[in-house]
Amino acid sequence: MNPRLVLKLAAVLSLSSLRAKKGSAADKWSSLKLIMASALAGFLASAAIAYYLYFMISAEFNLSQPLFQFLSFLPLLSITAVLFYGIMFELGRDPFLSSIHAVNWLPITPAEYVISSTLSTIFFTLPLLSILWGGLLGLSAAMGLIQLWAFSAALSVLGMMIGGSITEVLKALMSKFSSSMYRRRGRTVIVLRVASTTALIILFVLAMNMNVLLRVLSWFTGAVETVWALPPFWLSLAVIKFVQVDLVSSATFSALSIGFFAAMLKLGISMRERYWAPSEPSIRLSSGEYIPKIGFLRRLGLSPAESAIAKKDLRTFFRRRETASLIAIPIMLIIIPLISGPDPEKIFMIGQPIVGILLFAMILSSTSIGREGSGILNLLVTPIKASEIMRGKLASTLILSAPPLALLLAVMSLALGLRPEAVIALTIGSYIALLESSIIGLIFGARYPDFTTIPRARFITQKGMLLCMAATSAAITATLTPLIIYKLFHPQFLDLYTATAMTVAVGTVVSIAAYKAASRSISQLYFMRGGSYMTLSEVSSFSAPFFHAHS
Repeated sequence: MNPRLVLKLAAVLSLSSLRAKKGSAADKWSSLKLIMASALAGFLASAAIAYYLYFMISAEFNLSQPLFQFLSFLPLLSITAVLFYGIMFELGRDPFLSSIHAVNWLPITPAEYVISSTLSTIFFTLPLLSILWGGLLGLSAAMGLIQLWAFSAALSVLGMMIGGSITEVLKALMSKFSSSMYRRRGRTVIVLRVASTTALIILFVLAMNMNVLLRVLSWFTGAVETVWALPPFWLSLAVIKFVQVDLVSSATFSALSIGFFAAMLKLGISMRERYWAPSEPSIRLSSGEYIPKIGFLRRLGLSPAESAIAKKDLRTFFRRRETASLIAIPIMLIIIPLISGPDPEKIFMIGQPIVGILLFAMILSSTSIGREGSGILNLLVTPIKASEIMRGKLASTLILSAPPLALLLAVMSLALGLRPEAVIALTIGSYIALLESSIIGLIFGARYPDFTTIPRARFITQKGMLLCMAATSAAITATLTPLIIYKLFHPQFLDLYTATAMTVAVGTVVSIAAYKAASRSISQLYFMRGGSYMTLSEVSSFSAPFFHAHS
């Protein structure tokens, strides 16, 4: 193995993760240097801040126990951070922009590639971990525990190597798994990919939540010694035994961790050598006779064009990796309140999950135009009215968001023991807010679409998303104001039935106005044809004779 080649290939792989960004090669090298500089600056700044902060609060707080917990948890956290980044990058990358097939033509061995890829993955986690290292260094220096910090930091580096090696094993398995599943049934792969990506996003966000982190730390100190048979915990056990001045056990767990790293690296190399490039998926064509039938969407009252648009949006939603973050939003806002503990106010307990679903509907609707990408031209040249496009987009959004909202309301109503009239009012207010979120999202999604895919697909401009969030918040607040007044002042000022009726009235007015604005926004989408700009209505009138002549 050539160490110089490994380092050079690691730099190339790091650059390849940034190659989707616009700019010259010099700009990309500057980005890598900026990452290294930010990691060093974060390390030094956090160390200085923690050092001086200790002397300011040490008289009021005893930081010894939290410091021991964090230093013990640091190696396992390093494994987790590198593993999360590596898997999230693998799941989130564009398969058209990155492929391992090019590596087959380079004069490198599987071992050199795996080690280089591991170093590249570790490189991008350095800025975050360096801040944590620096903060713990400052506290350790102030408390005279430099040796403990040095030992924990060294094992943390080893943990990063272990996390990178495990990532390479999982990447090879994912490549083989995807190829095997595509041979069987593509829909199964789509479901598994969306589910796995969503689960990883939720786990990552939960790991960054302070309440969750404190609960894990409290469990970790008392339970880590009971999981000594699990290799990822050996590094933390080595630190704990070092704190307990059990140097023999500490050295034993350190040696076992080194052996575990060697085993994972060897396994990653062998897996990469065996599954160096994914096999091509096979395509099977059905031999059955096609029989047209009226689908579920047509039975809901949608026209053939609206039904086709809604079906296309539903299919592409589950096939795009970027949509996993949208699915994770309501799930996170449901899980976090449960982990944080029950709120004495029922309205706050149920409010946050409902906000998650409303946010999901708003983002889904506002990105529906941008998700078309270059295919928006194919949609606009067809003789489809703007109102049909809008209703098709709106139908797909409501189909994805309305059932989860119904399930959430049913579960929360039973769990919290809400009165029937309160359940009815909450249901009416929630669905009116859901409709407003979906329609307003279409307004700004059509006015501020973003069809670019690099460096990252946004589907809507940042300005459009901010305006959309502000308008949606204002509309929902205005609609739910009567129910909010009832909750704050109770029947002395406004009874529940009157508040519900006022909510329906305001929501109806807002929804109708938003519906008209959304239809107008889609009609006013401008596209270039032959040096002149055409609106959607002009495109439809231009293409309609062609379709009628060939129908």
